[in-house]
Amino acid sequence: MGVLHLSCVRFASAQELAAVMGHLTWFALLNRPSLSSFDEVYAITRSMTEHREAVPDNVLVEIMVFMCLMPLLEGDLSRGWQEEIVATDASVDFGFGVSTAPAHGDTLRALSRAAANRDTLVRLQRAGTDEPAKKRKGTEFALPLKKSAFRTVISAKRHHDAHSGSLEATALGLGFRWLLRSVTKHSKRTVVLLDAKAVLGASIKGRTSAPTIKRDMRFVSALVLAGDLHVKALYVPSEDNPADAPSRGIVQRWRRRRSAVAPHARTGGLGKGAILKHQLKYGPHWPDYARGKYYNIGHQIWKRTHTGSRESQNYFRRSFRNCDWSDAGSLSSLSGAGD
Repeated sequence: MGVLHLSCVRFASAQELAAVMGHLTWFALLNRPSLSSFDEVYAITRSMTEHREAVPDNVLVEIMVFMCLMPLLEGDLSRGWQEEIVATDASVDFGFGVSTAPAHGDTLRALSRAAANRDTLVRLQRAGTDEPAKKRKGTEFALPLKKSAFRTVISAKRHHDAHSGSLEATALGLGFRWLLRSVTKHSKRTVVLLDAKAVLGASIKGRTSAPTIKRDMRFVSALVLAGDLHVKALYVPSEDNPADAPSRGIVQRWRRRRSAVAPHARTGGLGKGAILKHQLKYGPHWPDYARGKYYNIGHQIWKRTHTGSRESQNYFRRSFRNCDWSDAGSLSSLSGAGD
């Protein structure tokens, strides 16, 4: 009611405006990113006197925007965990990098408890080619992962010049945009690793008054509110940040597992027996490297053994199981592919 009265009267003293902001800030603690809707109101409150004065329109707009966001102010501590750790970084030499690694619940809960201490810094397991760790102040948390466990999901070149803090905030926004592409990743507790303490502090606090990153952090807060994320941000030194390499244009991706039939294709192509047996088992849907001389025969085999009456299917399956797989002519006569 006080906010509605203020929007109608448009006059207030410093004490009255401070009382309204105190109540709104208390509600905003349920979801700190909503605090990013406030900016000019703090400066106006400090400059006002004890006498009632006209409240500027931009202050009223900020208050009404916050009122519109109040349905999003919830603190559900029972929401599930994001089953991956997100690391972001930015570089003035190239652009932005985002890396992710799968993690189980125990590791995520331990990181979340460590995030309660502002002095915590995350250390990764080191490999022989990693940069040596530098001495830094704070409580170290040993994450049981190497940089090789992270895969690069974004390595994008920047298209504009900006302050390094603004670039770091933009990289954080890119990481959240990548996460929120999948609906299954909404409404989760998410662990994020950053190596920029200004952006880290702004993300923990929910807002910032720094003009270099204020706009970018508002965009980040909008993404967090829209995705109903509960963010646990931690500091990771640059030498341990897995997103440092992709932010400089060096991409690290997971190796894809090779299929069971692909090695035959790399050693001179699939044999006719392998093609026919595989097609009899899996059907006519084949990758391009397996389509060739014996494809029509295998298709007819699959058709005869998977369609028609049950007696017909069993008859043809027994016939093909006992036939000579090395004789393409006999297979053609049995399958009818040569008709």
